[in-house]
Amino acid sequence: MASNDAAAIKLMDKLVNRITKNLSEKGKQYARDEDRFFNFNQIGQMKNIHPLAVLKILQAKSELDTERFISEPEFRETIEKDKLQEFILEKWGDFITYEVLKAGYAYLATLNEYDKMDGDNNPAQYNEPIKDS
Repeated sequence: MASNDAAAIKLMDKLVNRITKNLSEKGKQYARDEDRFFNFNQIGQMKNIHPLAVLKILQAKSELDTERFISEPEFRETIEKDKLQEFILEKWGDFITYEVLKAGYAYLATLNEYDKMDGDNNPAQYNEPIKDS
């Protein structure tokens, strides 16, 4: 049992490293110039939905796979033992990466709202893509 505990701790360390790598690599893929959320903003404009909804939709695939893994024994059985660690790292790593991106998106949106407040401290209406200023 202690061996399994050590393996789980090692996996969690790898997961943190995977998330850090995802944020670095995907951050470059999703960004253009000063717009850290370029892909989300562009897809949102193309599909006429809010960029945060785009992010949530992209995250849903990983969420579905993690939920199926937890709740469906027959789904778990389709994953070979030697592929289990990579499955966990990929699916949970991607899911958590999207959570971190949502936090950054929410923070940036709030900062932008503060910047747009009028003299009476009323937030401006915000329906445009979020861009880092």
